[in-house]
Amino acid sequence: MTLTEINNQFKAVTDAITGLNGYSFGWPSDRIRSQTYDHPGEDQTDLYPRVLFAVPTMEQDVTLRNDVYQCQVFFDDLLGYDDTGETDLSTQAEKWDTLLQLATRWTKAMQDYRTTGHIQSTATLTLDSFGGSQRLISVIASFTFVTKSVC
Repeated sequence: MTLTEINNQFKAVTDAITGLNGYSFGWPSDRIRSQTYDHPGEDQTDLYPRVLFAVPTMEQDVTLRNDVYQCQVFFDDLLGYDDTGETDLSTQAEKWDTLLQLATRWTKAMQDYRTTGHIQSTATLTLDSFGGSQRLISVIASFTFVTKSVC
């Protein structure tokens, strides 16, 4: 399957999960508050929590005719304030608990929504935070996504 079809599957799974408010595809460095997600196939929202599918790497298994993508999906939320700029007193641990639940629901839903491929075996969930210009807190899901080759 093509990267566009995989991206569409990831977006559809994100849209189906209550509590996730946006989806985007791109570089992890694009995860800034001022980013406008208005490219084709992306939601026009900057509400949190939201998902970013980072540009993957891909290997081709020519024997089995599979494409094997190494993927990272970022589940982001704000720490210390909400989407309107109001104070949010949730602790970092509470935010990570919520993001871990969302990431787990997302990866499980991905296994049930097999239009283009599936997560192979396991997903590693990494907790991270970015204290730069906007205080992002993240769960990063890293996994191998396997799909049939286009040709």
